[in-house]
Amino acid sequence: MNLLEFEIWHNDGRHWLYAAAAAVGVLLVARLLKGLVHRGLERRHRATARAIDGALAAVLDGTRWFSYLTLAIWIGASFLELTAGAERVLNRGALIVLLVQLGLYGQIAVRRGLEIWQSQKQEGASSQTATAAIGLLARIAIWTMVLLTVLSSLGIEISALVAGLGVGGVAAALAVQSLLGDVFASLSIYVDRPFEIGDFIIVGDDRGSVEHIGWRATRVRSLGGEQIIFANGELIKQRIHNYGRMQERRIDFRIGIEYGTPADLVEKVPGVLKEAVEQQEGTRFDRAHFKEYGDSALVFEVVYYVLSPDYTEFMDRQQAINFVLLRRFEKLGISFAFPTRTLHLKTDGAERTDNARPPLETRLEQSN
Repeated sequence: MNLLEFEIWHNDGRHWLYAAAAAVGVLLVARLLKGLVHRGLERRHRATARAIDGALAAVLDGTRWFSYLTLAIWIGASFLELTAGAERVLNRGALIVLLVQLGLYGQIAVRRGLEIWQSQKQEGASSQTATAAIGLLARIAIWTMVLLTVLSSLGIEISALVAGLGVGGVAAALAVQSLLGDVFASLSIYVDRPFEIGDFIIVGDDRGSVEHIGWRATRVRSLGGEQIIFANGELIKQRIHNYGRMQERRIDFRIGIEYGTPADLVEKVPGVLKEAVEQQEGTRFDRAHFKEYGDSALVFEVVYYVLSPDYTEFMDRQQAINFVLLRRFEKLGISFAFPTRTLHLKTDGAERTDNARPPLETRLEQSN
């Protein structure tokens, strides 16, 4: 028997041979074209460093083997006489594979686009969480559209399904409201940038350095060493003091000298204070004034700036200023005041009769 005349599913051997040859040819040509285009994009990307060329190469590299096979079978089947049912199954199958491949292309494009965007912005580690969240939402949207399109191509009525998904989505959103609030709060933290990893922040009574910004929570390492975990949704509702954005530190402090200090020495104190500050490197003097008459001291106020946000450096400068003031005041004979209170007691007369009451100190001694 001539094999070319042997029929299988209403097609003789000649038609099957044509179909097989076409399928193999399409498969080889598709792989060859893909390789040529991919190598061309890679060469141009290396030569020009254009991010779009690298992204297109990555997207093209995401073509799966089943896509090549489906294309080859679909074109090869055009040389055969198929029943209406077989042709419908073949076309729907090819459409489903095409939609899945487009979904893969979209997923790769989103990932590469976010990588390019993040590299161009040169953001730190704090942006990785937000980028991952955006990528996740984009992938969910892509595959939801692919799924709905596939169901529609299969003849399934999706309007009721979409309505059901809407109701179910509302119920699910209510069930995970807190979790979703924290996720969107992490995006808000990324967009608004109230703080970044490494910043020292104060939130209420808690303070520490930001270690990690996650989808749901932010971790802070306190000064005592323990880790404090804030839910993102609650964190952004509170007032945050961010010392990581500090460019320079403003310092104001007060000192007091004794009331018995002579006026000419009192007038020298602002100059001594200014000199003590200006002797320190990395500082900028602002002012020094005799501020007020305190309860037990003549009070002077000093304002200066440390040209660094580092707390240890501030303490080093303040300590050096205190040492200078201690030596200068000792040399000038100026004494620092300390809390004291003088009581003036008045008696009724210089001479006390028998009926007169003794002074207060005497009465206290008698009562004891």
